[in-house]
Amino acid sequence: MDEHEQVNSANEKWSIKNGIYTTLILNISNNYFPLFAISVLGVSNYELGLIGSLPQFVGMFAMIIGSVIMNRLQSKKMFTVYSFMMARIFLIGMALVVFLPETMQSWTFILLVALMNLPFSFANLSWQALIADMFQKRGEIYFLARAIRL
Repeated sequence: MDEHEQVNSANEKWSIKNGIYTTLILNISNNYFPLFAISVLGVSNYELGLIGSLPQFVGMFAMIIGSVIMNRLQSKKMFTVYSFMMARIFLIGMALVVFLPETMQSWTFILLVALMNLPFSFANLSWQALIADMFQKRGEIYFLARAIRL
């Protein structure tokens, strides 16, 4: 195995680990957002509905904006790093909501949950583009398979 193949193998392992950890973080945190909002913040039914729907709404627009940004970037690596970092900072902000005045807690939490999808959507989009650049062989195999089917 030459050096290039070793680097690709290491990158692939790190990519898989990142995917596992990201999935764990999201499954642990996202499923408990509504429970936290109900039991700790005392949100209304309307506010609870917003917690469930606003993140997807923001995510739709984030994918469009992220696609435009990705087409203009020279280096996807730093954009990916900063996007993931910003998404994680939102989780810290959500934990700190309890220290705000009670009148602001629920709406601040709702906004943080919704707006967290902006950097997270950017992070997912840029991660996919970064990995696609790293593992060009996979893309070549995919396009070769599509060409054969056509």
